[in-house]
Amino acid sequence: MQEINSEAFKRLIANAGIAFMGIPVKESINYMPYGAKIRDFLYTKAMQLLNNGGYQKVMLSDLVDPDSLKEIDYNQNYDIKNFCTYDIHINNKSSKFLIPEDFLKADLIVNVPKFKTHCLMTFTGAIKNIYGVLPGNLKKELHKRFPDNQEFAEMLINLYGLINPRLNIIDSVYGIQGDGPGKKGEKKKIGYLIGGENGFAVDYVASQIMGIDPFTIPILSATKKNHFDLCDFNAIEIVGERINECVIKEFKLPATYKYKKSIVEEIFKLSKEILSIDDKKCVGCGLCYDVCPAKAIKKRENCSYIDNSRCIGCMSCIEICPRTAVSVTKSLLYDQLKELKKRRE
Repeated sequence: MQEINSEAFKRLIANAGIAFMGIPVKESINYMPYGAKIRDFLYTKAMQLLNNGGYQKVMLSDLVDPDSLKEIDYNQNYDIKNFCTYDIHINNKSSKFLIPEDFLKADLIVNVPKFKTHCLMTFTGAIKNIYGVLPGNLKKELHKRFPDNQEFAEMLINLYGLINPRLNIIDSVYGIQGDGPGKKGEKKKIGYLIGGENGFAVDYVASQIMGIDPFTIPILSATKKNHFDLCDFNAIEIVGERINECVIKEFKLPATYKYKKSIVEEIFKLSKEILSIDDKKCVGCGLCYDVCPAKAIKKRENCSYIDNSRCIGCMSCIEICPRTAVSVTKSLLYDQLKELKKRRE
């Protein structure tokens, strides 16, 4: 793998208080899908530089190779004694977070997400990546409890505040476009690292690089509306590359982009996304069945199918499917409503 400019990376760490720093990165040799080698490098560099800065214990979210860093082993089975419990309340709905104590005891947390589109949340960056600290069964339950992307965004904002990473570095050497974040998405060369102390600012800049209005992303729109104290989007200081020179040409967004916020939301809920499983691709592995919080996926012989009357549109199945057998399409009613909107404009 071709090494990232280490001096530029040191500047990124040293200037963690700056909202953004773009570091051009040349194409890596023997690059592995989803950034495994790049993130190994980032983790190692971050550990070295931050430990040299006096931090005694540095935790890294979304670890690729926990054994090599010897910080936290996600392969071990946690019991309830290893978790701290936090109550959350969103729109008269209540639930709980179970957060591993290791994260809360760390002097500093480095958050290293991948640059990816997301069918439910449009984009998964610094804020969404923190969802990975929760145990798997709880993530499934929270999808069911907060199926609407605005409620889900509020939940993620609450969780990010509890974890509070000191540094966020989005691996954008290559990203995922289209119907991400799973294998249904397409790999896209981007060529940057995007980093900063404030995860909301980092996600804001990343969305600009995608070439879209940042506030069409549920997490950022909810932050602007309900949590304006978390980030002053008008005061983001950009150090490094110029945004207008970094915008990705012809970047593909999820089929669900802006879907749930168009025209009158209540009407559009009636024209929700339709998820289906291609029985020619499905091998009946059962991963989608296991992850579905609404129990909308049924098994039959060597494949599965989706009961759309029960589907809550969390997109967990499309994310986890290793065979790209799950697809999402808009209904005919949605297309008709969209056309009507165009005529009125």
